Amino acid sequence: MIYISGKRPRDCQNAGAFLLRVPRMQLPSLSDHPGLAEAMQRLLGCHADIRRLSERMLRLDIHLIHYGLDESARTTAHGILDYFEHEVPLHHADERGDLFPALRRLRDPQITRSLDALDAEHDALTRMWRTVRPWLESIQARRAPKRPNTLGAFAVRYPAYADWEEREVYCSILRLPATRIISLAEGMRGRRAIQAAG
Repeated sequence: MIYISGKRPRDCQNAGAFLLRVPRMQLPSLSDHPGLAEAMQRLLGCHADIRRLSERMLRLDIHLIHYGLDESARTTAHGILDYFEHEVPLHHADERGDLFPALRRLRDPQITRSLDALDAEHDALTRMWRTVRPWLESIQARRAPKRPNTLGAFAVRYPAYADWEEREVYCSILRLPATRIISLAEGMRGRRAIQAAG
């Protein structure tokens, strides 16, 4: 049987994966940047989960051909929906509410161009998600799903989008003032506290 897990993924526990991508000479002590490790754990953790769940969507697509709407398919669809409907919006709020505006204030033309292009791709992915979500909802409800034509592109472009952010934007976080990094981490904490309370 094709293995597809329906377990909800955990947040990434290690921010070192990001820090190792930055040249050693540019690395300050983490003690000089309170909140940096926490912020990077959340940002990179969500990207890791998006990559994993995008692959899981493709496996689910194949699973349906061989095994139909069984319990494994249902729980997998539920797990993907839950993450993309609850955790991913928080992640985008972290970026578009705090991180990206702060990076734009650096007034670096290259960063601005990258952010503009990323915003356009984000909008395209949001539109694609609206076509993928009903497919997952049908599987979760054990109704015959209509496979969206956008499924394959969505599952490929979203991880590529995460790679793009890390490569061209996240490396600039170290250029932000320490107070801004602390504020970024606090904003992330606050959004999740509000969601948990609701």
